[in-house]
Amino acid sequence: MPAPLEFHFDFSSPYGYLAAEKIEALATRYGRGVDWRPMLLGAAFKVAGTQPLMSIPLKGDYAKRDLPRSARFHGIELRMPSRFPIATQAPARIILWQRECDRSGCASLVKALYRAYFIANRDISDPNVAADVPAGLAAHPQGAPAPLPPAGLVVAPTTPGRHPRSARAQPARPPAHRPPAQPEP
Repeated sequence: MPAPLEFHFDFSSPYGYLAAEKIEALATRYGRGVDWRPMLLGAAFKVAGTQPLMSIPLKGDYAKRDLPRSARFHGIELRMPSRFPIATQAPARIILWQRECDRSGCASLVKALYRAYFIANRDISDPNVAADVPAGLAAHPQGAPAPLPPAGLVVAPTTPGRHPRSARAQPARPPAHRPPAQPEP
């Protein structure tokens, strides 16, 4: 099977949300899977010396008209949230933890987090709100604990001069994944 499509996304990006709703069908059409990779656009903007689309004169105004039109064209429900943009470390960490535990659950979890933000107007920048979203998924029955990432899951700092790809959330191996220490004889 060909390598999966690497889909880099930020939960604060409305275009990322629209793409997340369509990427699996595109990948399937070409016999590929999807490798869901959360990133931090704010860090990428900082490294690239640019700013978010919505804050750029003319481009931001155009995007405000284009987003609802694009959503309608693709048949995707979209309601711009009352708080926009948001910091997305919390949902990115949850996806990284899901990738560590079971990658097959990433697609439904990414879509659930995006829909919580861009349809239900839930502030997924709040770790408690983001952690509550998986409870509504079939893989996580109501009342089941959400896949909370360990304290060791960190967001890598952006180092000036490094490639923007380095400005993404990075998993750190939690202590539970280390082999147990062998007792001395």
